[in-house]
Amino acid sequence: ARQRHKLRIRVKTLRYAIDTLGAVYDSGKASARRRALSAALEALQDRLGALNDLAATPAVLELYGLADAPFDTGRPGRRKLIRRARKAAAAVVTARPFWR
Repeated sequence: ARQRHKLRIRVKTLRYAIDTLGAVYDSGKASARRRALSAALEALQDRLGALNDLAATPAVLELYGLADAPFDTGRPGRRKLIRRARKAAAAVVTARPFWR
């Protein structure tokens, strides 16, 4: 869970850096590719965030004395979230470079 959280922070930093470069790569194919990569990074960031929330929930419930209370996160289970994160990561890896 800690490694995923660290990865999420790195993905967020990369996405913000790419979005900042938007003005430089704001024409034609470069712009479309930059937006596609940014969207893929955002999806990965969201999936990693959902996994982090799932991992942190028990500790938060314990902190507030609710460890025994039934609780539904309203989110899919861990395995499904991991599959979605892997799919999002694959989209990042296969995104075409926008800077060429």
